Amino acid sequence: MKHLDISFERKYIECVPEDIQIWFDLCKEEQNYCFKILNGSIYILITIGEKTSGGYQVNIKKIEKVDSSYNVSYSIILPKEEQANITSFVYPYDLVVIAQNSINETEEDILTEDLFKFSLVE
Repeated sequence: MKHLDISFERKYIECVPEDIQIWFDLCKEEQNYCFKILNGSIYILITIGEKTSGGYQVNIKKIEKVDSSYNVSYSIILPKEEQANITSFVYPYDLVVIAQNSINETEEDILTEDLFKFSLVE
């Protein structure tokens, strides 16, 4: 089994194109593992839905090609019990972008094949 690490860049939602911000707004209230192609970039988004306090984090740790698919490893950090958190609605997420040409897949293959596999790691 051949493994190849894929480089990615973490993005804040305020710093991405408006189309991606709208897509995020549609995804953020539920737990989602999704991707979107825009202008030669593949945006990968993991959300864990609405939470009623801060302290939650989502962290995409690694993207690697294994055989014919791409494994996206991520972690979820829960608030510490002793941590003081303000009650407010938050939508924890992680958003990364990779260049489409860095994975040598056509847009049609990316959209029609089940190329991305998501796995929770400690």
